[in-house]
Amino acid sequence: MKAPNVFLLLLITVFSIFQSVQSQDESGETTPFISSLELRPFNNNSYVTQSGSLMLVSRVYFPPTDPTPSFIRYDEDIHDRIWAPYSDDKTMSLSTNLPVDTNNLYNVPQLAMKTALIPTNASQTLNLGWTLNDITAQSYIYMHFAEIQNLQANEIREFDITYNGGLRWFSFFRPEKLSLTTMFNPKAVSSSNGIFNFSFAMTGNSTLPPLINALEIYKVLDFLQLETDQNEVSAMMNIKNTYGLSRKISWQGDVCAPLFYRWEGLNCSYPDSDPPFVISLNLTASGLTGTITPEISKLTKLRELDLSKNDLSGEIPAFFADMKLLTFINLSGNPKLNRTVPGSLQQRIESKSLTLLL
Repeated sequence: MKAPNVFLLLLITVFSIFQSVQSQDESGETTPFISSLELRPFNNNSYVTQSGSLMLVSRVYFPPTDPTPSFIRYDEDIHDRIWAPYSDDKTMSLSTNLPVDTNNLYNVPQLAMKTALIPTNASQTLNLGWTLNDITAQSYIYMHFAEIQNLQANEIREFDITYNGGLRWFSFFRPEKLSLTTMFNPKAVSSSNGIFNFSFAMTGNSTLPPLINALEIYKVLDFLQLETDQNEVSAMMNIKNTYGLSRKISWQGDVCAPLFYRWEGLNCSYPDSDPPFVISLNLTASGLTGTITPEISKLTKLRELDLSKNDLSGEIPAFFADMKLLTFINLSGNPKLNRTVPGSLQQRIESKSLTLLL
C-alpha cells in the first residue's frame, strides 16, 4: 500500500538482520525473523523510483582518518540514516568547522557535509567505484556536494562527472560555498557487468581538484507481485476508518499482497499483469454500527459481501444494484436495519443475478 504523503525509509539494520538469517538457512528448515522494524518519514519527493522499492547498497561520507572516524546516525542524522566513513590510499579528506546549509530534501547531517574527499594528487581525477552482485540491478545514486574551503579570488573548483568509460553524468559543476547540492539520476541506471566507476575530473577552467562530501547508492528491489489497486486501497482504508476496525490486527500493510498476508476477511483476484483487487468482503460479527457506508460501492469488482450479525441501521442502499459483479449480499442479523429493498435492487433479485439475505 502506498503511503499518501511520506516516503518511509526502512533502516539498513533491518535488511542486514533479515539477509543474514536468510543466508544461514539455505535448507529452508527454519523461519527467518527480525527483532525490530523501524520506519522513518521522508518527503515524497526525495528518494524516488519509477518501479519497485529502493534497497540501500552503500551510504558513505569522507572524514579524516585521524582520529579514527565513527559511523554517523541519530541524533546527528535526524532521519536515523547510517553513514559509514570511507577513505583509500589515493584520496585525502578536507574538513571545516564552519556550518554548512543542509536545508534540502535530503538533510544530510552536518558531520558528513563538513568533510569532503579530494584526490591526493590534485592534478589527477577523483575515482569512486563499486560492484553490484546482481548485474541486472537498476541503481539510483545520490551525490552530495558543498564547497567547504575558503576560495581565493583566483581559485576555481569546477569539474565534470562521468561514469563507466565516459558516459556523462554532469558537466562544469561548481559546488556552492557551505551549501548542500544533491545530484541524482531521475531514471535508474545499470551496468552490463555490475561494475560502476565514477570519475570526477577538473575542467580547463579549474584550479582546484574535484571533491565530494557524501554518497548514497541504492538498487531497485522489484516485487514479483503488484500492489493492490490504489482505488481499492483507498476504499478499504475508508471502510476501516468508518467502522473503527482497529481491532483487526491483520488490516495493515497492503490490502491483497502478498497473498499469504492479505487482510483478514477478504478474498482477492490476482490478474497476471494488473494490480490485485477485492472480490469478497466478510465483516460478519465485526461490531459494525451506523449506516452501510457508500465506500463499499468503490470496490467495483466485489462479488460477495457479508455484513451479517452486526448492529447496522438505516436503509439498504440502492448502490448495491449498480455493482454489476455483486452476486451475494448477507445483511441478516442486523435488527436495526430497515428491511425495505430498493426497487432497482429488487429487480436484480427477481432476475436471479443477485441473492440478498435479510
